[in-house]
This record gives sequence, structure tokens and C-alpha cells, in this order.
Amino acid sequence: MAANDTKSVFVISIPDYAYTPYGQTANPTQISAELDLYNHINDSISTAYHVNYVYITDISRQGLTQPNLVANDGLHPSGVQYSKWVERLMTNVVLPSNLSSTALSEKQPIKSIPNPVKDELKIQLDQILTGSVTTTITDTNGNLIATIEQPKTVQLTQIDLSSAIKTLPTGIYVIQLICNGKLFYSNRIIKE
Repeated sequence: MAANDTKSVFVISIPDYAYTPYGQTANPTQISAELDLYNHINDSISTAYHVNYVYITDISRQGLTQPNLVANDGLHPSGVQYSKWVERLMTNVVLPSNLSSTALSEKQPIKSIPNPVKDELKIQLDQILTGSVTTTITDTNGNLIATIEQPKTVQLTQIDLSSAIKTLPTGIYVIQLICNGKLFYSNRIIKE
């Protein structure tokens, strides 16, 4: 899947559940020590294979002082904590500009204007697209937020996604442009 390209892979450290209400009922010192050892091994292996390692354990260790980082079950990370992990990933991992070298253009054909975005987003193309063109917006969990179909007879140089963007909550989203059934481009945007 990564085609032996270590730049297409990243490893995330294990969060520390000792810093949750549930973890406090067990042996939190032992839990943390064992997770630290595991994370150290993960980091060492990642380094040996030149794979990007992203440390998120420190975020999970704020769970007792920031209860909003822990889900209502008292054990698992909350959506807020997952968002912090994604923010860390986005600043530490260089995402490949293409998802499939055969399906996507080598050149960056799209500019998301502006990015970060508030209420208006236009996708500027540097070439004309014809045929069946679909734009999708997904959240970072892969949940489909919107699908925008373009008329087949239109030659596109710009796609206005403002109406779909206005209602989105703050967060990170993925815009994908599919032309004639093939993924043409994928890019992330930040909604403020």
C-alpha cells in the first residue's frame, strides 16, 4: 500500500490511559511505565526504518487536569483529544500530495483559496476539466460530509464550494476531486 515508500507511513505513540478516571483505579504508575517502554520501542523501530514517529502520549497525559480530553466512559479519548492528535499529526507528518501516482496529476492542479477557510472556498484549477466531475468533502475520520456533482457538459476552471463550507464546524477536512471516475486531486483544508 505504501509501495515501499517510508515517507508514506507514520507511527503514532500509544496514549496513556493511566491519566483517565478508569486508569486511576488500576496501577497508574505501572501503566505509564509499560506504555513508555512500548513507545520507546516503537520510536526506535520507526527510526531504524526511517518512518516518521509522532508522539501524542503527552496529550493523553493531560486527561486528569483537562477532563474534556476523556470520553464519557472515563477511559477512551474524547473527540477533543482526537482533534489534538490530528493537529499534531498535521504539523509533524508531510502528507503525500497524491494518493495514487497513476490516478492523480503529478502537478498540483488545484489551489484551495483561501486556506484556512471561513465561509468561502473556491477551488482554482490550472487546467480545464471536462466530463463527469465530482467533489467530495470528508472529515478526518473519512465520514462523507458533502458531494457536489458538476454538470457533465461544463468545462471547469473553478469550483465554488462556499455553500458547502459555510455550515461546517471548525476542523480539518479533506477535499477530493474525482474526474471521470478517477481521483484527480486530494487536499486538506482547515475550517476556522
